[in-house]
Amino acid sequence: MKIEETQLQYLLTLSSEMGLEIKEEWTDGVLAHLQNARRMANILYQAPIDNNDLALANIFRADGLVVTEGSKK
Repeated sequence: MKIEETQLQYLLTLSSEMGLEIKEEWTDGVLAHLQNARRMANILYQAPIDNNDLALANIFRADGLVVTEGSKK
């Protein structure tokens, strides 16, 4: 079975299990998007950054409160 056929079967199976409608005319675009997401993830996973070097970003809430790393709120 070709890779494209395997990916299509996987997509159709998962979308069915999740109750997510993916029309036939959308499948090429959805598969292309997922392939791009995989490529981007691979780039990020290969970045030479040690886990201890990462600082969490601030979290901006709807009420205007900014929660920073180490904040108790």
